[in-house]
Amino acid sequence: CELDEEKSQAIGEELPNIRTTLKKANFACNSCISTAGWKMLLRGLAGGAIEDLSFKSCELDEEKRQAIGEELNFVVSVSLVLGSSSEVCLPAGWPAYAALSMASCCTGCDAKKPKVCSQHAATVQEHIDLSRTSLTGMKAVRRVHFRSSCSQHSPSEWRLLLQGLAGFAVEDLSFEDCELDEEKSLAIGEELVNINMTLKKAGFVEREGGNFGGNHDLSATGWKMLMRGLAGGAIEDLSFECCFLDEEKSQAIGERLLNISRTLKKANFAWNHEISAAGWKMLLCGLAGGAIEDLSFQGCALDEEKSQAIGEELPNIRTTLKKLNFKDNKQISAAGWKTLMRGLAGGALEDLSFGACGLDDEKSQAIGEELCRMEDPSISRTLKKANFVYNSKISAARWKLLLRGLAGGAIEDLSFSDCFLDEEKSQAIGERLLNISRTLKKADFSGNDSLSAEGCKMLLRGLAGGA
Repeated sequence: CELDEEKSQAIGEELPNIRTTLKKANFACNSCISTAGWKMLLRGLAGGAIEDLSFKSCELDEEKRQAIGEELNFVVSVSLVLGSSSEVCLPAGWPAYAALSMASCCTGCDAKKPKVCSQHAATVQEHIDLSRTSLTGMKAVRRVHFRSSCSQHSPSEWRLLLQGLAGFAVEDLSFEDCELDEEKSLAIGEELVNINMTLKKAGFVEREGGNFGGNHDLSATGWKMLMRGLAGGAIEDLSFECCFLDEEKSQAIGERLLNISRTLKKANFAWNHEISAAGWKMLLCGLAGGAIEDLSFQGCALDEEKSQAIGEELPNIRTTLKKLNFKDNKQISAAGWKTLMRGLAGGALEDLSFGACGLDDEKSQAIGEELCRMEDPSISRTLKKANFVYNSKISAARWKLLLRGLAGGAIEDLSFSDCFLDEEKSQAIGERLLNISRTLKKADFSGNDSLSAEGCKMLLRGLAGGA
């Protein structure tokens, strides 16, 4: 927003009028705010309900950090996101909790390889010790994201950072692109034991360099150590996105999932191409009988063999599973889709995504036939949302079959975005919409440039008189 001192003063003067309800404030990418400006902004938040603050890419210098640190002492609760690797965030001048969550490197360190260097380790330890008294009466840090700027931290430095969080009610930890290895994982895993009773979300996602990079060097043993640190805690949400999991790593994780499955509600395995059919079996076995509600297999290069392995395990989790994402899996065959859908029959599924799955007539027929099955309790009985985005090869006849399988069910939200709908397909869809319009609340036809005026009419007629 290109905030400067004048704008900051104006905002700071008005913040007291909303601070009793304001929980999140994002000041990212505002490099022109002066020291005085930062003071005015944070004074406007003092005594309020703020829980989440971001100063990412604000080009804070030592004077500004000192000012923010002084004002944060009057903020009741705060959750801070680590700055980008180009920033220098020295612990000095910050209150303990801010120092621990935002220190990406120390003054004098190479900005390209940021870390808390050995000469400043004592400073970090001082802040850890200080935290025992300075946070008395304050709410705890809830969210700490360690990102790529922490990639050069040594095992001992990771220990220091996590020890500083012990005793606080941390709920969300992210190790995105932190280049964790076996030694670092051992250090982190041992310290996680001290915070896992409040920790609900942990992410090891890798984003730098597209879908690759970050934590790909983490061995099966390393994963065991990290997962061991979560056992017996309150973890509800885990992300392994783009973590280069293979069969050996999947086995290690699957064995440890057994110890957290009673609390785990969400698991994201997106963009792990190398997991074998046996690997998928072990991962899902670890979730059996637990509380899992949300699973993502997006971009996992699932094929017929892997789909069969997953489908065979789905009955063991289908009574709790509510959301399932198969997006970007174009290699699943018609037989694979049959197995997957049968594994879900009779369960509690509410949200299902087939986005960009390369559905054609054969695959759509397999899915449609399973949706229409009468022998088992149909998926349509519980299904509220279905996403068919980016599936351009489904014919008019197969659209009819797919939607027939949803008739008489609970469907509320349908997406046909970017499905290359033409007049013939629109007529088929419109006719079937009549049978589901009483429950349908949202329909997305965006991105269908080939849709004619007559096609639009037919789609809308299918919604007439509905919800």
